Amino acid sequence: MKPKIAETDIAKTVVKTLNEWQWEIYQEVVGCGGRCDIVARNKNIIWAIECKTSFGFPVLSQAYNWIKWGCAHYVSVAVPWKSISEFGKQICLNYGIGVLYIANSNMEEAREIVSPRLHRKIAYPFELHEEQKNFKQAGSPGGGHWTTFKSTVNNLINTVNRNPGIEFNKLIKELDHHYSSLSTAKSCLKGFIGTKVIPELRMATVDKKLCVFPVNKKLNRIKNS
Repeated sequence: MKPKIAETDIAKTVVKTLNEWQWEIYQEVVGCGGRCDIVARNKNIIWAIECKTSFGFPVLSQAYNWIKWGCAHYVSVAVPWKSISEFGKQICLNYGIGVLYIANSNMEEAREIVSPRLHRKIAYPFELHEEQKNFKQAGSPGGGHWTTFKSTVNNLINTVNRNPGIEFNKLIKELDHHYSSLSTAKSCLKGFIGTKVIPELRMATVDKKLCVFPVNKKLNRIKNS
């Protein structure tokens, strides 16, 4: 008995195939209130692909949302060959959703049975970042996907590790963050440092200045001269 195909298996095959087709791949990408398994880019063209183990309304609904919100030029679903139905294919043809399939006997290649319709103008394209390429495998359940907040936190921790005891105000001014303003970044991050949100760092007052340290670094207070 062959093992059951998982969404991660389907996504892995799609990623491999799209790489061979010269598309740049991003995985578990957030956009318009949801998260897309795979977003591929070729020059200025964006292609959104949802992977599922069954060819039913849940995956079709996910794909349709990316069309409705105008997030990609092409939108497709990727499913096992055995789950494809003529009714499902007709729905995809009507709504412009492409269909990729993976045969149980050949997990090395994804093939296209229905081509997606081109949407030349899109209103809310996915924001694509380098970290999304390998941060989390497409089709994985639960959270843990890359976000702009996680990028800000990583930048924050790396900056403090390079400059233990850096003054908080100077740290925020130098930080590459996702917040809309410096004041918002200061307010939010000050509340997060030293909590379960950012447990890697702590704050302490040194010579009447608020400074930030890695938790594994001892505080050497600067004496007043």
